[in-house]
Amino acid sequence: MLAHLRLAEPNLSACRSNASNHSMAIQPKTRILGTGHFLPDQVRTNLDIEQLGVETTDQWIRERTGIRERRIAPEGMLTSDMAVAASKRGRSMISTPFIKARSSTAVRA
Repeated sequence: MLAHLRLAEPNLSACRSNASNHSMAIQPKTRILGTGHFLPDQVRTNLDIEQLGVETTDQWIRERTGIRERRIAPEGMLTSDMAVAASKRGRSMISTPFIKARSSTAVRA
């Protein structure tokens, strides 16, 4: 499983006047502040699957699916653990100290 997260910051200060009906339209803008990813260390290749006795080959799997390898999470690792690791890597790219969450709470990575 690949956990990938993009951290974004909305910018609602950009408003534009609509001359046809004299109303103000809020046009939210979002910018990517950082991206992060996480891959578990254990790799299982198509050759590994062949050696398990499964009736398949690396070539057959690659031709039909494009898959060359899989990552296996260790026992007890949850998807949320992978998401936290990905978010920490993404957060390290950001120069601002806090990210405002939707619930108006500050989140520290």
